[in-house]
Amino acid sequence: MNFELFVKDKYITFLSKGWRGEIYIYKEDKTYCIKKAIHEGAIYAITKEANILSFLYGDKTYPQILCQGKDFFVYEYIDAMPFEKVFYNLEEDKKRYILIQVLKSAYKLDVVGINRGEFDKEYKNILIDKYLNVYILDFDRGLFSKKPKNLNQFIQSLRTKGYICLEKAIELGKNEDKDKVFLELLEILNSSQESPRFIN
Repeated sequence: MNFELFVKDKYITFLSKGWRGEIYIYKEDKTYCIKKAIHEGAIYAITKEANILSFLYGDKTYPQILCQGKDFFVYEYIDAMPFEKVFYNLEEDKKRYILIQVLKSAYKLDVVGINRGEFDKEYKNILIDKYLNVYILDFDRGLFSKKPKNLNQFIQSLRTKGYICLEKAIELGKNEDKDKVFLELLEILNSSQESPRFIN
C-alpha cells in the first residue's frame, strides 16, 4: 500500500518537512503521525527508518511505529517540544537530567548495533515533553552497524557544551570499551550540578 491509498479516507494535516520525508498527522482513537518519502529516491531511507523503529518498538524513547507501506510509515504522535526550545531555558540540574537520558539512548543504540548519527548535535530531531522525558526521532540516516559511533558523537556534544575538556574527549573517544565510557560519562554528568567549566 502506498501513501495516497492509505490516506484516501483520512483527514490529514501537514506537520513538517525534512530532507527525505514529510510528516502529517491524523486522528482516530488517538493522534498519529505519517512519515512519507518526499520523492522516489527517498523511499529506501524511509523504509530503512521504519525497519529500525520496528526493531526498537516497545522502548518509548523512540517513535512507536504501528505500520508501514511502500513509501510511508505510521507512528504514535508524541506531545513534546523540540530540544532547542526547551533545553536552554532549563536550570542546570534539569539540563544534566536531559543529557543523561540522551547519553543512555546513545549507549543503548551502540549496544544493539544501530548507528543513528547526529548525537554530536543532539538538539536535532530530539523532543522533550513537559515531564522532561526525551524522545529520539529521525533514523532515516541510521543503519545497523557492527561499530556504531553514537557514544563517540555524544562525547563531542558534551565537549562543545563544556562538560568535558578536549583531552578527556580524545581519551574517551579512543576507548573501545563502551561500558566503561558510558559509566564515566554518567559519572561526569551526575558528579556536580554546577555549570560547565570547560569551554573550548
